Amino acid sequence: MRPLKLCLECNGRHREDGARCRPCERERQRRRNAARPQYAGTWRAFSKRQREAAGHRCANCGRIGDDTFDHEHWQVECRACNSRHRRNPA
Repeated sequence: MRPLKLCLECNGRHREDGARCRPCERERQRRRNAARPQYAGTWRAFSKRQREAAGHRCANCGRIGDDTFDHEHWQVECRACNSRHRRNPA
């Protein structure tokens, strides 16, 4: 049995993975998604088409799988290459 943890939002006790209980995490994700409309259905469909057309291959390192479509550079990238942009702005 997992130990009890305190939820960051409501201070209630829970045994789930993560820092929040299920209801608080659900509400957090709802607020997060509402604040990010660019990731709604049309963007998801466009991103999926672009990733499939590129064969799910990263334009930078050539890795296949776990890919994203970078909205700044408009290319398919693996998550590692995509996160490098935030750490090393060009």
